[in-house]
Amino acid sequence: MALLPDPGSTGAARCTIRESVRDWPLYANGMYLGRIEKLGPELEGTLELRRETLCFEAAKGERFEIPLLAITAIQPSSHALQIKAKNRPVFSVKFTESSSKLWEERLQRAITEASIRAGHGPVIEFQPRVCTKRIIAKDHDRFRARGQIDAGRNKRPQMPGLCRFCCWLARALWKSYGGRLTVEGLEHIPQMGPFLVLPNHQSYLETMLVPAVLPRPIYAMAKSTQFNAPFFGWLMAKVFAFPVRRFEIDPQAVRFMFRRFGEGYGVMIFIEGERTWDGRVQLARLGVARAALQTDIPVIPCRVDGAFDRWPRWSRWPQRGHVRITFGKPLDLPKVGTRGERERYLEDCLQRIREAITPQRQ
Repeated sequence: MALLPDPGSTGAARCTIRESVRDWPLYANGMYLGRIEKLGPELEGTLELRRETLCFEAAKGERFEIPLLAITAIQPSSHALQIKAKNRPVFSVKFTESSSKLWEERLQRAITEASIRAGHGPVIEFQPRVCTKRIIAKDHDRFRARGQIDAGRNKRPQMPGLCRFCCWLARALWKSYGGRLTVEGLEHIPQMGPFLVLPNHQSYLETMLVPAVLPRPIYAMAKSTQFNAPFFGWLMAKVFAFPVRRFEIDPQAVRFMFRRFGEGYGVMIFIEGERTWDGRVQLARLGVARAALQTDIPVIPCRVDGAFDRWPRWSRWPQRGHVRITFGKPLDLPKVGTRGERERYLEDCLQRIREAITPQRQ
């Protein structure tokens, strides 16, 4: 069925839906990394957006409706849209004749209009969850977190053999594929102690090449659904990736990050949360800025140029070409302890991070 041209209007599209059937724990290197979603079988049908509800009707007769105000999170990927609603498991919608980005915009506008009609006001945040007012995460144990970080300041963990091999393999594969790689600013990576790297996210290339060029091991935050693949998920966990649940504030991922800081490791987080759709830096996730303001460690911006042209999110395979990775000087961000102070500095922090990682083409 053809989609209506206005992203804010109602419409319908053919799709397949997979619901999360259960969560299961993820372990690697002797550590508990968190819980990840396990998706069930595909169900073909039609997804229809109405004035107050989102309706799915399967080809075999199954049907369910979700009130728009019950939707708590929406997250697009290249070919699917993940939706979370109250009292329902996460379900993934893969469109056969349409774009997940178009449906994200359509749902955002419809949810905002429904919220205004209900008297709740406009939606101001859709990530990591839908809300009509700023959600301030509860303070973590600041003194314990600070003590953990202080314990790691004079540590330099060694890179395990598997990580070292995977880093070499990523560089060698890109070079043999015909791609050029230029790295600048490695002198800004601390010799000792924890650090936080914040790259822009143009494609899958950053996830492979940024850790591969660093002289020290680094833990990379990744969306939990990526760990579902049988071999790839196992390998990600082994080479220092850890999951974050995208439809909620995930305290497990935050605690895991602080523990790694206490061991002297670096952590890499994509502040955009997903790959860009047009090469430009997207809106930053607020939780990353809160963590940067809370921790008294070097926050290093990482600008990646050329990765979007080499491997945009809708392309199945990368193209040969030049990718430049530039590590900037640590950002001079204020270190504030209370959540009220962090909220006052939040917008300025996001703007400074965004300016530091914006590719040169913009």
